[in-house]
Amino acid sequence: MTVLRYSLLGAGCFALGLSAGVWISADQDSSQQDAKALDSQAFSAALEPQPAAERRDPVSSSSTAAQSADTSALLQATEQEHRVEALEQTIANLSRENHYLKAELDEITAEQSKPPSSNPANEDVHAVSEQEAELNLPAPFSGLMANKKGMIAELFNTLQTEPKDDAWAVVMEQRISDFILTHAQSGEVAIEAINCKKTSCEIRGFELTPKGLDKIYEDMVAESWWTFSSTAAAHGKSAQYGEYFYLLTSGV
Repeated sequence: MTVLRYSLLGAGCFALGLSAGVWISADQDSSQQDAKALDSQAFSAALEPQPAAERRDPVSSSSTAAQSADTSALLQATEQEHRVEALEQTIANLSRENHYLKAELDEITAEQSKPPSSNPANEDVHAVSEQEAELNLPAPFSGLMANKKGMIAELFNTLQTEPKDDAWAVVMEQRISDFILTHAQSGEVAIEAINCKKTSCEIRGFELTPKGLDKIYEDMVAESWWTFSSTAAAHGKSAQYGEYFYLLTSGV
């Protein structure tokens, strides 16, 4: 009887141990499966692309900053070049204006240095009358020269009274015309006529920009073929004709 009891007790313990082993084994399998699931999720998360904000390239950012700095430096350099060009143009304009004013001053000084005439009637001997101006010049240049005195009147009278040397006149007219038409500022003037006689010439035209003739004249008198010793010019402006000029030169 005692043996039977121990046998039953041993069988019960064996069954209990077997049951516990099965339960422990099941728990281990479950834990391993959970661990594998977690590892799979972490691996999938690692493969997912990062947001743009998290994938910034420090090299690209540095390159963009460098490009921005280069652009700013280029804009500053361009602005400085424009300022230099504007200043150079201003200096050139002032130089031309100074040249023209000096010519006017020389003419006034020459007039003042002449001895006074004892006969008041002789003061207007070289003045250009309205009739002479209208006879020899079209409008608006006739009105510009009417009643002119001084050097420009003397040059006008010389041009009208001296004989014409066709050979010299044709060559000189062509040189003056070619120089003006091929000059960089040729578009700033419109020549109405160029006439030469024997030792003198006249140039009349319109200035399409203020003082458009100044630079052309300044460069022309520096040419080797320009051998005239006396030059005078008159300028006018009207609503009908705009700005116009009449230039006389003589004394080869």
